[in-house]
Amino acid sequence: MRALLHDLDPATLSLGEPLVQVDVARRVAVTARRRIAYTHLVSSAPLPTLLTACGQPPSPGMFASNAVAVYNLGFDRKGRRDVHWMYFPDPARCFYRVGWYDNLLGGDRQSLYVELGRPSGEHLDVDQMLGRVLADLRAEGIVVDHQLVDWHHVTLDPAYVHLTRASIAEVAARRAELAGHGIHSVGRYGGWTYCSIEDNLIETQDLAERLAGSLANEPTKAQPKG
Repeated sequence: MRALLHDLDPATLSLGEPLVQVDVARRVAVTARRRIAYTHLVSSAPLPTLLTACGQPPSPGMFASNAVAVYNLGFDRKGRRDVHWMYFPDPARCFYRVGWYDNLLGGDRQSLYVELGRPSGEHLDVDQMLGRVLADLRAEGIVVDHQLVDWHHVTLDPAYVHLTRASIAEVAARRAELAGHGIHSVGRYGGWTYCSIEDNLIETQDLAERLAGSLANEPTKAQPKG
């Protein structure tokens, strides 16, 4: 994150300022605090969210996805050393994937991320599910006599989008329409697709170069006199 921010003026970064509305015709973004005029707007928000903000809500049922509940668990001592992540296709387990942060980063105590596939919009009793997660980890021998030191939970919603022929066509049409108004919906969720972080970096680098070229070719506006 520090590398990405390196070339930015800190004054240009705004946090905790959600986008409320986009006035497409006037090219004005409305946040919870202010109105911002733009020439080009680049959004990595989920495409349905952006469309709604632009007053162009998506067709019902067109953009479907699931959610993933992630438990980050820190234990008092090391566990397995021979694995980075593992999938569990067993429906008896509440999780489908477990990853070992400590083996990826060289830590000396077991630190896991545990991923649970869930329906989008579902309410999850986080504390109650933690007990089930720990029980299933013990059943798999990942946790033996380890003591849980700390834990953290986050739900990704959307997490994995559901791709259909209809949704792919709709995404292409909607993104093209937005781009015609200077709004560029990018990234895994802005593009409503499945891709890697590397794909996102390449996509946005190409977009930045195209926008820089188009801005450079725009005629300079005459400055008012007086």
